[in-house]
Amino acid sequence: MSLDSIIESISEGKNVLLHGPGGTGKSFTLRHIALYFQKKGKEVACTATTGVAAINLNMPEEKIMGRTLHSWAGIKLGRAPAEKLLAQIYQKKGYLDRWKNVDILIIDEISMLGASLIEKLDFIARKIRSSPRMLKGETSKPFGGIQLVLSGDFLQLPPVKEVWCFKSKVWKTWNLVPFIFIEPKRYDDTRYFNLLLRLRKGNYTHEDISLLKKRVQAYDRLQQIIKTSETSVLIRPTILFSRKKDVKAYNDKELKSLQDPPHDFIAIDSFTPFSKGVKRHAYISLLDE
Repeated sequence: MSLDSIIESISEGKNVLLHGPGGTGKSFTLRHIALYFQKKGKEVACTATTGVAAINLNMPEEKIMGRTLHSWAGIKLGRAPAEKLLAQIYQKKGYLDRWKNVDILIIDEISMLGASLIEKLDFIARKIRSSPRMLKGETSKPFGGIQLVLSGDFLQLPPVKEVWCFKSKVWKTWNLVPFIFIEPKRYDDTRYFNLLLRLRKGNYTHEDISLLKKRVQAYDRLQQIIKTSETSVLIRPTILFSRKKDVKAYNDKELKSLQDPPHDFIAIDSFTPFSKGVKRHAYISLLDE
């Protein structure tokens, strides 16, 4: 697998999927693809399912700016039925023009996109880009003929409260050509990188488990040093959890261990809309969360 072979497949009009773990050069490749085909005169949209991943696609000097897929598509949170989302897009000329004019749509972190939203987007693309001469009951090309360049890792966490997008009704219609990334580009410690590769497939060894347990022991030792140290310079490492309820449970436990009396600070929130169409409740819910 080479960058040239990926470019060749896209040049032939094929939809492609770049798949592999983090640190293997997928984002670098996406930026190269966007720049290459933009210089060829193609309208390329760089999107991702998260804001952080979208920023990683930015190339301001080349006037290539990444944005979330939801923002680019004009679907807000995308929870409404497909027909309603389509109607919203038709009300905004800017969104409608994006759908009509785009040649290549890049979507990074595709594994975080659920099956139902994928089907809604496919429906929208087909409707907007269908020919007015089509007979009743006919459908346009898969994803409206927009060429897709998808990237991500399906051996990470699944989409929240959703089904994997590759289980959707439309996934197979895209005829994706897969390119598998396994060579480390961001890791100097290849031993640790190969350990992660084995873990993501469930093929870990006894040596892998032993190495991980040593890190647990090192953390426990650090906790003992922190508890017995008389200096306040030592900072406890941040602990990461995959679920919010585990975060809350840990934080509650730590708060209860504090000896000082609690203090309440009352916050007063005010809302000043920046335009007439802004809905207050959406921002209040963000504050509540």
